[in-house]
Amino acid sequence: MPASPDRAAAAAGAAAAPAAAAGGDADADADADALLAALRLNWRKVASTDNLLLLAEDAPPPPERAAARPPRRRARALLQGLALIAAGAALLAWALFSMALSKLLPPSSVPAVAAVQNDWYYCFLGPLMLPVTFVAVTSNWFSLKLFKHNS
Repeated sequence: MPASPDRAAAAAGAAAAPAAAAGGDADADADADALLAALRLNWRKVASTDNLLLLAEDAPPPPERAAARPPRRRARALLQGLALIAAGAALLAWALFSMALSKLLPPSSVPAVAAVQNDWYYCFLGPLMLPVTFVAVTSNWFSLKLFKHNS
């Protein structure tokens, strides 16, 4: 499977060369040039396409990107970003409290706080499960990428 536009172009040129040599006409050269031009336009499909003819099909042009987001979308993105920051800060505060601060406080009469203060296993399980899950998901994604692009 070709991994770069140069390899795809070389493969298309090698496939078209015997036809051009046998016929010797300009149509074969024009077809090869058109195929190479299409491959140059669609080089991103190379890694996920098994058939060279699928690469040569005309692809729609990429959509034009707007210069700036509309104000409504910009405000929504800002609110989503602030919500993510607030969630991260709340998660950090909960993790710090459950792992360290609750052990330093005097015994509490609130059952939930007392349970966290007396616990030495689950207080670490919850907060540390998130980074371990992130590492596992990232390594799984990376290994699947390697498998897909090297097979």
